[in-house]
Amino acid sequence: MVVHGQVNVLLVMIGNAWDGVARLKARTILRDVEHVLGDRLGRVRLVARLNGLSSGLYVNGQELEVSSPLQLADPRSWLRDSDLMLVAKNDTWDERDSALEEMGWTAWLELAHLMGKRIVAYGHEVAELGSSRRRLLRRLISQAGLVTVNCPNDIQYLKSYGVTNELFCTADSSYLVAPPDPAFRDQVLARFRLDPQARPLIAILPKSVFGGRDRREKNGKLGLRPLWSAVGATPERLLHRLRYVRQMAAYADGLVERYDANVVLMTLRFTDDVAARKIHESMRARHRARLVTISDNGLDDILALVSAAGLVVAGRVHAAVLACVNGVPMIGVSNDPRLENCFREARMSPYFLDYLSPDGRTPNTYKLDEWLTERTETALADRDELRERVRRAHASYRRRALENRHYLGDFIERYLGEPTSADETDDPRPAHA
Repeated sequence: MVVHGQVNVLLVMIGNAWDGVARLKARTILRDVEHVLGDRLGRVRLVARLNGLSSGLYVNGQELEVSSPLQLADPRSWLRDSDLMLVAKNDTWDERDSALEEMGWTAWLELAHLMGKRIVAYGHEVAELGSSRRRLLRRLISQAGLVTVNCPNDIQYLKSYGVTNELFCTADSSYLVAPPDPAFRDQVLARFRLDPQARPLIAILPKSVFGGRDRREKNGKLGLRPLWSAVGATPERLLHRLRYVRQMAAYADGLVERYDANVVLMTLRFTDDVAARKIHESMRARHRARLVTISDNGLDDILALVSAAGLVVAGRVHAAVLACVNGVPMIGVSNDPRLENCFREARMSPYFLDYLSPDGRTPNTYKLDEWLTERTETALADRDELRERVRRAHASYRRRALENRHYLGDFIERYLGEPTSADETDDPRPAHA
């Protein structure tokens, strides 16, 4: 199928929540599409589970037309009007995903493929899966003519699952998000009564990992390892949860006492809101803390506050992404190897706390506040050096994220006709994985 003239695009965001990470990914993917297609970009539609929220996404000055997958009784109408289908996921493919929902998306993509639509699987991340889920993911990914992933391990997983597509390793398009406008940043700071010139601002983005399962390195390869869910009895889980909240609150109180800092507890995931609220409620100095959850605030508000921070304590990858984009020194507290790799690439491994204890069974929370206090003291003393390391790491990630545009431009030129508007003189053409 060769399309002359405008190209209509259907962006499918797979996931259960339209939270900060989903919005950030969708926004930057759309910027890639706009950059590549230029004047050829026609109608853009979004399929996502917004749960009554506004998409907050605009193309050519107009908010996107949105539909929930549950509302599309006959998806053929939207597929029929689309020339290019982009499929992204809010988070990693793993065993927590609904098998029924995954079967539904697979059927969607198979229908689109039968209708002759060009499909791009954009920036996917993969974990260890059971045999039945491997078959589903293989069927889904195999419908795409272009597949990009964010990590070399994702390529290894997909190939081991039987995916035969050509796979390209780039970086998350979120690294291309623009820093906030200074005037808007100042408005947000004024709204929350914060003045980083008078008192240092330290941003904490905790991760509600209670009961979750994340990727962990074992015997030389990544796999699913239990975190809080590994703790057998419910009373034990509760004790670890309470200890985490109590120690994070103690750490935040220490920031106020030692550095006269204003603390901002922020979230990018709806699932992290509870942890942030509990930490805020447990602080003695909560009058000096601000609670800014993604449920009650916009993504741009959080971007603005991160840009004004002197230090970011990141529990999730995209918290570190925002710190990198704005050149803010950071500390990582997580069980996610993607975040660990981010710190390793920035040559900041001493500032990452692996959230698993050495035996891999119980959460390492016994000395969490002490470890954070020690690393914070070092980070603030060496802030200029750390800021430079963060900036260099971001430059590397940004170059790799720009490769998405090259691959997308080549794909569109090959299958949808006419040269694209992507300026290939800006960045060297990458070699594929």
